[in-house]
Amino acid sequence: GVEVATLTDTVNAKWEELSGEIKIGKRLLSKSNPLWLKEGFAELTFDNDSRVTIEAPAEFEIVADDQIKLNFGRLYATVPTQALGFTVATPHSKIIDLGTEFGVRAGLDNQTQLHVIKGKTMLISGQNNDMRQTFNVSQGHAKSIDSNNGVHDIPLQTDTFARRIYSESNFVWKGQESVSLADIVGGGNGFGTGRLNAGIDY
Repeated sequence: GVEVATLTDTVNAKWEELSGEIKIGKRLLSKSNPLWLKEGFAELTFDNDSRVTIEAPAEFEIVADDQIKLNFGRLYATVPTQALGFTVATPHSKIIDLGTEFGVRAGLDNQTQLHVIKGKTMLISGQNNDMRQTFNVSQGHAKSIDSNNGVHDIPLQTDTFARRIYSESNFVWKGQESVSLADIVGGGNGFGTGRLNAGIDY
């Protein structure tokens, strides 16, 4: 394999020992062994400027300079225009970016979910040609794919996936649009991590 991406940030990340030593700034190779994130969050930036945020527990593989395979876990991809065609593969599907932001959940229950937050994607379900189906999934829509290649509409979840992480402040943003001042007073980050019934002694 060749170097195609960089680990650009982590928050409370713990990796499986077999994944080797992984620190911020590590260059990642295509066609390498799967990486297993046991705890926390990790952000990968591909050389084409596609950014992928992964939430543990998750196992993933860097396939190529424009493709990642999510064996299980949650992933949020932000793909710029110049990286059109960036692909996320799962055990039962492929999601091809058409200029967008989207979240993918690959479960150990053999079910995959796709949630398109911005833009549009092409969803290909099934691993063999006889059962393969193709769908265009655009902003505001979500689909689930089961192990029998059944594809169903599901409610869109806009604040389920970690979109951005910031190790300096230990902050994880999941798309929330409102900040709670009371939560910040309680020592939280504004999104429900603070203590209840806390106050400020002015």
